[in-house]
Amino acid sequence: LFRLLYYRDNIIDMTFMLQKEVVDRIVAPPGSKVYGRISVIMQAFFDTELMFVVPKESFNPQPKIESAILYLKTKSKPLVQNSKPLEEIVKIAFSQRRKTLKNCLKSVLDQSQTDIDLSQRAEMLSVENFVTLMNDYEKQN
Repeated sequence: LFRLLYYRDNIIDMTFMLQKEVVDRIVAPPGSKVYGRISVIMQAFFDTELMFVVPKESFNPQPKIESAILYLKTKSKPLVQNSKPLEEIVKIAFSQRRKTLKNCLKSVLDQSQTDIDLSQRAEMLSVENFVTLMNDYEKQN
């Protein structure tokens, strides 16, 4: 999925059948337990939607996991143009989930360099907050 980001200018929309757990992570809202790196990156560039769950019984032989249909529509105005700096800051922020952003980002950004409250954990930030962090990070480089 991350590789598709490089081709998004040529993509209107896409539909995938994936493990339900993966789809749940992609469409997760901020603050949920499964919200993470893949949620932020995919939601920055695509409108994401879990279309429906495909029950295990639909397959023969029956797998141990459920599947779900994921719909991704490329945003006409993505929140950022270049995915690389966003990927970098999101990767660092989610590298240690139990730590605050202040601790995770201390090597690249401190509270005086951003308006985002770094006493929070990464899973509490919206996609727009991560874009702000990315912009603040880029100002330092």
